[in-house]
Amino acid sequence: MAWRYNPLGPLAACASVAVLAGLVMGAVTGRRPVLRVRPGSLGWIALVLGLVALEIRQQGQAELLMTTGLH
Repeated sequence: MAWRYNPLGPLAACASVAVLAGLVMGAVTGRRPVLRVRPGSLGWIALVLGLVALEIRQQGQAELLMTTGLH
């Protein structure tokens, strides 16, 4: 059921491990990895559309939450 409700969960777990590895590497070497993201106007539009799509999908999964006792 968890996979059906949130199929990107494993991606979030992998990202967490990568961030933790970067922090450990920074503590050991004394240099922190830096990620700079500078989205242009199309990047911001894509981000907003992605968030809207996520909200629509989550609302579509509301019945799943109500029927499995996860409320």
